[in-house]
Amino acid sequence: MSDTGWKSPGTVVNDDSVSGKSWQNPDNAKIEDGNTSYIIEPAYTQYLKATNFGFSVPSGATIDGIEVGVKRKSSDAGYWILDYSVKLVKSDGGFSVANRANTDPGQWSTTLTYAFYGGSSDLWGESWTSSDINNSNFGIAFSVDGYDEPSLEVDHIQIKVYYTDNSTPVVGQKYALPPFRRS
Repeated sequence: MSDTGWKSPGTVVNDDSVSGKSWQNPDNAKIEDGNTSYIIEPAYTQYLKATNFGFSVPSGATIDGIEVGVKRKSSDAGYWILDYSVKLVKSDGGFSVANRANTDPGQWSTTLTYAFYGGSSDLWGESWTSSDINNSNFGIAFSVDGYDEPSLEVDHIQIKVYYTDNSTPVVGQKYALPPFRRS
């Protein structure tokens, strides 16, 4: 199995396809630099949607799993926070069947820390092709229930795709042959 390594999005926007408060400065979640997308007193948030990851999974590869990392923090450790929705964005713009949100109320760290979703064998309830993954619309949509938390911040969103390369050898490629044995 191979993987793409962690990739950052080329586009991050606030998506209002779920009701809630809007993320401010969504573009700040494109790179890990301490400049954050944020929301103040959120209760429920709209989606922070990241796409355009620039994947180049080989044609014909079998997609084995997808992992997402969201670097986030809360301004106050005393509040309970839970993911509302964590879904993959499909190449047609729709969302994955599976919601990988951690719905157990907990406290986000007051320092920027990654939360991970999915994994090397998690397809998020979908069948994926390399063209689905390589499509600029492919990505992640993330929303939170912050119970009127003073502020929540997201510094970076990243995705890693695990795959098996099924490509055939290139014609004319040289291979080492086993030694010839005489009987």
